[in-house]
Amino acid sequence: MKNKILIIAFLLMTSVSAMGFTIDSLNLEFSFTYLDNQQVVSVKASETKPEGDLVIPSTVEYDGETYTVASISWFGFRECSGLTSVIIPNSVRTIGEYAFADCKNLTSVVIGDSVKKIGKNAFLYCNSLTKVEFSSLESLLKIEYDGYDANPIYYAKCLYINGKEVAELIILNTIKKINDYAFINCQSLTSVVIGDSVKSIGDYAFSNCVNLTSVVIGDSVNSIGRSAFYGCLNLKPVFIPETVSTIGDDAFYCDKSIVYSGNAGGRSWGAFTVNGVIDGDFVYSDTQKTKLSAYVGDGGDVVIPDAVVKIGRYAFYWCTNLTSVTIPNTIDTIGYRAFAGCTATIYCNVKEEPGGWDSEWCGKEYKGEIVWKTSTPVTEKATNAVNIYAYGRSIVVENAAEEIRVYDAMGRMIGRDAINRVRTEICVNNPGLYIVKVGNVAKRVVVK
Repeated sequence: MKNKILIIAFLLMTSVSAMGFTIDSLNLEFSFTYLDNQQVVSVKASETKPEGDLVIPSTVEYDGETYTVASISWFGFRECSGLTSVIIPNSVRTIGEYAFADCKNLTSVVIGDSVKKIGKNAFLYCNSLTKVEFSSLESLLKIEYDGYDANPIYYAKCLYINGKEVAELIILNTIKKINDYAFINCQSLTSVVIGDSVKSIGDYAFSNCVNLTSVVIGDSVNSIGRSAFYGCLNLKPVFIPETVSTIGDDAFYCDKSIVYSGNAGGRSWGAFTVNGVIDGDFVYSDTQKTKLSAYVGDGGDVVIPDAVVKIGRYAFYWCTNLTSVTIPNTIDTIGYRAFAGCTATIYCNVKEEPGGWDSEWCGKEYKGEIVWKTSTPVTEKATNAVNIYAYGRSIVVENAAEEIRVYDAMGRMIGRDAINRVRTEICVNNPGLYIVKVGNVAKRVVVK
């Protein structure tokens, strides 16, 4: 009998905690829960979903009692396509999983000071977001995100603090930790200064902040998380203090260079250079400055010094601000995808590609033009009797008095033919850009 009484009592408690009420004027439904031994309520949309600008109340009254709104329920506002903005009050501590998922017209979110955790996929597919606002940086940095889709900044691509968009971020000395995903995909950021009180930078904390150019890391940081600065394509060299003992995989992947003299073990964390030597626009991996590992300049026309004999992997990766690069004849080695993503014209002061250059030194993403020493610029029209043009999947050369050579867009020779023919047809099979050279004549041909 005693056991039966206990079971009945448990069922009564469960039914009470599941009770709720609806405020029709707000199109909101509330359910009772407990937090810190206090009865509070969680909020979600009612069957008549709220639309337009929603201000979630911090307290509600029911049956003569006042209750604090402490959380937003799992799936609470999912697919509320009529919502355009939401203000979450300071009373809310947690935002549940999928809380605002698929709110496809939601453009603005204001998050209260007390939010400490945002659940998985809370803002999934909120692709219309353009503004995410916090009242203070301290309140933002208290939040734990259960994945990148939990952070609305990922979709809005910007951050507002107290009404102002943040470009230059200064993390004060009162902060000890930057949580995972804290600023992921925040493309409004251009510079970050991390205070000396910060001990750790979380996983993906600044991942894909593509406009971030400057980062200063405080002297107390001892760990940098996985992919913390992944995809920060415009970041200038980052100096890492010796206090750092742990650096996660790909922490600086796509960074131009890092300079480090500490004791963190493992691989280069996705960075191009560790302990690099910076001289002007270039970073070298040796003190003699013969091995160029990264370009960190502002673009334009660049001439690589004659002392350089090696250009490292990814050295000019996606340097889209370059207009031309001149490679001296001293270069005997160019690493994998060194110029991938560039659009600059590359002037090579050698007659043909040396054997030490990687077969993909330009990469498939290279969109510029390659001019060899014996070539005229590919944009110039041949003035002699040689006629070069595309015909179907072939390149036709007429009246060639010297050997014919055909190169693909990455500078690799893919075909050659004999001289002194009235008409030569070279099959290339694949569509794309090709450079055809006959003696001192060079012409760009597009095969469609």
